[in-house]
Amino acid sequence: MAPENTTAEDGGAIPEATRPALTRLERPTGPGAESYVRWGLLLLLIAGVIWGRGYWMPDSWRFPRRETAPPGFSWLPLETTRQALLERLARNGAKTNNIEPPRMGPMVWVSHLNVTLEGRPIKEFAVIYSDGAKYNYRALGREAERALDPAALATPGSDTARVVAIRWQPDRSFVEVNSQAVPAAILAELGIPHEEGKDPQGAGKLYRWNWNDLTARYETASNQLILDSRPNQGESPTGQQ
Repeated sequence: MAPENTTAEDGGAIPEATRPALTRLERPTGPGAESYVRWGLLLLLIAGVIWGRGYWMPDSWRFPRRETAPPGFSWLPLETTRQALLERLARNGAKTNNIEPPRMGPMVWVSHLNVTLEGRPIKEFAVIYSDGAKYNYRALGREAERALDPAALATPGSDTARVVAIRWQPDRSFVEVNSQAVPAAILAELGIPHEEGKDPQGAGKLYRWNWNDLTARYETASNQLILDSRPNQGESPTGQQ
């Protein structure tokens, strides 16, 4: 008869009460490759929705209608003096060939081409000054390109003559061109148009904004927007009455 205190060293069996408790073997969990892939796909989906919101999100959600008139465009406020505008152009690296001399016939607009205003590239814009005067175009010279000289270009009264109308050709996406919609760049500045109809030539759409002291109109055929603070002025984007 074997003694009751038999141990494993003695070659005997270990009693049930003295056996060590067995624990479940669990695999350590952590952010593995599958988790990274899932999060990556989710981030890509969110980025795609944000990037493509111009294709699926209504304009009224992104750009509310403005009930009060803006003070101009973010890149050029109305009431900017002629001298101040010339100084801004020069400070932003404008050259003499960035100002377009007048063509044949009377021109009320003063045109600027391929300029940059405070880091924003502007392909084309034109202004009308309160005194009706233009620049001293003789100061542009005959050279193809040289630095702009604000003092030489300024005409008498440039320190008091102010911008009262702005004509702008914004960049448009392929969708905006083919849908005859208002470009997002305009909606960001002016909000949703107040009126919509056909342009006088019937080649596109005409959008209008009407405030008490300011009007704006955009024609899709010419891709020209006019912001006008002058009362009872009816010029078309081509400059005709």
